[in-house]
Amino acid sequence: MAILRRALCLIAALAALLCSAAASDADTVPAGFWQDGRLHIFVHLSDSPGSGVEPRLQLGPTALTLAAEGPLTRMSDADTPVSYLLLVDRSNSMGGLDWNVTAFTRRLARQEARFSLASFGVDFRLEAEDCDGDGLLQALKALSYEEEGTDLPSAVVAAMDYLVSRPREPGELVNLVVITDGVTEAVEDGEALEMARYQVEEDPSVLVHTVGLTTGRQVSQEALEALSALGSGAHLTVGSGGVSADSAARTVAQAVDLLWTTSFSVSLPKDLRLDDAALCLFRAGENEPYLRLSIPAVPLLAAGEAPAVPTAVPSVQPQPTPVPTVSPPAPTMTAALVPDAAGDFSTAEPGSGTLCLDPVWLLGGLGLVSALAAAVLYLVLRRQQRASSDTVPSGAIRLHLEVAEGHCVQEGEELYLFQELTIGRDRRCDLVWRARSLPPLAGRVFRKDGLVFLEGLDPRCQVRLEGMRLYGPSRLRSGDEITMGPVRFRLRF
Repeated sequence: MAILRRALCLIAALAALLCSAAASDADTVPAGFWQDGRLHIFVHLSDSPGSGVEPRLQLGPTALTLAAEGPLTRMSDADTPVSYLLLVDRSNSMGGLDWNVTAFTRRLARQEARFSLASFGVDFRLEAEDCDGDGLLQALKALSYEEEGTDLPSAVVAAMDYLVSRPREPGELVNLVVITDGVTEAVEDGEALEMARYQVEEDPSVLVHTVGLTTGRQVSQEALEALSALGSGAHLTVGSGGVSADSAARTVAQAVDLLWTTSFSVSLPKDLRLDDAALCLFRAGENEPYLRLSIPAVPLLAAGEAPAVPTAVPSVQPQPTPVPTVSPPAPTMTAALVPDAAGDFSTAEPGSGTLCLDPVWLLGGLGLVSALAAAVLYLVLRRQQRASSDTVPSGAIRLHLEVAEGHCVQEGEELYLFQELTIGRDRRCDLVWRARSLPPLAGRVFRKDGLVFLEGLDPRCQVRLEGMRLYGPSRLRSGDEITMGPVRFRLRF
């Protein structure tokens, strides 16, 4: 079974590696983010777009596209700031490979960028922050490779959390470079790496590269091949059967320099993610785009301005000519027939002090009274509906969520516990938390024998009840403080 399992892992890893190699030659949008009212995108093109190509942004299934603030520009020619975080494996299996790490870092440090250094064994540790190339090399010299264990997936998640939370210059392209020999049981079985892969896919604001250092061990080789599925950057192997450390650093730098970048001025509401946006490239004088690339659901890194409607440029699909509407003339005060003192009818002018019972105004008054009556009826029915909503569904327990730390999508909503309430980062959970280091399914609250219990479902995530760590289901009382990884909350019932 172990041999079969390794064979399946190797086949899956090789398939991912081949897909990654094919994708490197494809036209894609590997990175992008919304920041301060602008969408910054970074594009990989197999062929140079040439002069006169106009990039436009298409939002959703609309026939309108938005013009870019400027043409597509090579990163090597642009003024876009770039930064790198090197995440280095400090386990003792890396002891004989440290010279490869130094050679790679020395070459990459020549880039015009700012650098940070982090390391990992069983935990994530930040070694140096926001330094130049010389500062990066100095910090690397002080790194010792003596850790007994290695937890690569958790380190990748922690590094992503750090990069997303740190201040970022306008339009800055942030890169994460993972350097490891792959000797870790967590990567061998492939399950723990799925969480890290999900984290990277959910946040395209960071471009992830991997550099594997070969040791000749089969488990290491399988793990390094599996790393090729992490992110849309460069994925390289240094050592036996691979490239030199210097060449690997050049390739990572070129992967950034050869990207094309542009930006669009579009203000968005806070926390909005667009899942259906595309970059369209038009040649001069043509109405049809010669290339259309889907843009990933990029996050909003900074609060944008108030929602604004950007100037739209007509796209390829002609729009029907709008039919002009003719507004009815405004009502005017007209003369009306009213009886005089003798009982005869005469014409009374407006403003003469005589009550004019114009049929038009009479009908308007009746309409106003009807509208008021309808509004009163609506309010009465609405109040009855609210009163009926206070009734708890049969067989359920009403829950009130109090968030102490973190952001829950369901905060403020009415919650009911029937049999089970799942908690995690996955959008299919009953309580969805916006916390990248929280597992997709972290725990659950469930009922049994008339009581309410709390249980953790992922061994990588510590669950605490009133400060005490749980190792199995434990009874939950109303108002108890629950801690799941980075989030903390109470449920009152």
